Amino acid sequence: MFIKYKVEDAFRHLLIKHAFHTNEAMVVFIAKKQEIQHLDEIVNRLTKQFSQIKSVIMNINTRNDNVILGEEEILLYGNERIYDMLSDLKFSISSKSFYQVNPRQTEILYETALNMANISEKDHVIDLYCGVGTISLFLAKKAK
Repeated sequence: MFIKYKVEDAFRHLLIKHAFHTNEAMVVFIAKKQEIQHLDEIVNRLTKQFSQIKSVIMNINTRNDNVILGEEEILLYGNERIYDMLSDLKFSISSKSFYQVNPRQTEILYETALNMANISEKDHVIDLYCGVGTISLFLAKKAK
């Protein structure tokens, strides 16, 4: 069945998160309203065609401004989170989590920072704005 739909009538944005090392994907429909025709069929077709999709979420944002994500979320398929690895660390990623978009370069950057910081077991590492905590957990490998 072909779905004829004016995308702008229902959706504000589409957010796709891809976990590089685990190949898990999350699709987030950012919608203007909660009731969207044929959404179940869209989700079924997506998840059947792309087995790496482990999570489909509808985020509802009725605001009239440039804020991307709304407060209310509905899990449409799978899990609320996907998982990825950086070095030997496993990270849980939600629709609202900040996670680096280029994991290969992130690992190189973090290894360089770890070596240049000259952190010892006597040092404490504090990350005051950490997203999912990638930098602080990476640096904590050598800290107290």
